[in-house]
Parts: sequence; structure tokens; C-alpha cells
Amino acid sequence: MTAVQPGEVVQDLVGLAGTASRDTEALRPEIFDELARTQRGSGNEIQLTDAIAKRVPHGEVIVRRFSGTRFDCGSKAGFLAANVALGRRQGLIE
Repeated sequence: MTAVQPGEVVQDLVGLAGTASRDTEALRPEIFDELARTQRGSGNEIQLTDAIAKRVPHGEVIVRRFSGTRFDCGSKAGFLAANVALGRRQGLIE
């Protein structure tokens, strides 16, 4: 897989924004096959990070550092905080 340049559209990527991991992921569709084979972990949940780690040897994982504010949108409080921050940034709320 080649590196994707900012603004470039790639048809075979699946995006996951706002997941509990540290960054936003753009994943190839093969990740779903890997998720199906991944054993359940903590809380009987299938861990996306475990599936991603298994794709590393296939050269399908490219990491890019993120700078900015991170919100855990998997929780109600994090989702609310993200929306408040967005509203403030857009001048919709003070």
C-alpha cells in the first residue's frame, strides 16, 4: 500500500473517526476479515487495535502523528465535549 497524500481520495479505505484509540484510522477493508478472526478481549469486546497489529506484517499500516485535541466520542461525556468544542470553534456557542 502506498502512502496517501492529504486531500487524496482513496476508494478502498474505511475511516473510523472518534474511536477510543489515540488517533483516527483509515483502514483497508481487509481489517473486517481480521476482526472476524480476532478473539474477544477485555469486556468480551473485539479490540480494533489487536486486528490492526495483525495487519502490520502485511505492510498495511501507516502511522501519522496527530496534533490537536483528542475526544473519546465512545463515551457520552467525550461526545458532548467534542460537540461543545466544535460549536465554540465555529462560533455557535460561547
